[in-house]
Amino acid sequence: MAGECARVLISRNLVAAEDNALIEEVAERFSGAEESITSELSRRCLIPVESEAIVKEFIKRTVKRYYLKTCGLTDEELGRALGVDKDLAHRILKGTAELTPEHIKKLAA
Repeated sequence: MAGECARVLISRNLVAAEDNALIEEVAERFSGAEESITSELSRRCLIPVESEAIVKEFIKRTVKRYYLKTCGLTDEELGRALGVDKDLAHRILKGTAELTPEHIKKLAA
């Protein structure tokens, strides 16, 4: 998960590629708690203060996707579980669509 967070932040040009190891270390240390990760990255001057909100959002999305993928759900299985089509499920797993509170309730049931 830490590597995935670092990769997403670097690919979005929100952090410098040379800080990859530090970002992974922070993400691993805080185990997906997006607010803590963002605060620590800011404290270490790895992200500018004005980017905190967007970094927090990208980390939150990455953590959700990571946990869905580690469950081994395919697009079709996630779609059935959420009651949505395969395309939306694929976009959720890819990170281009968000889980709604209703989706989260269905997954928790």
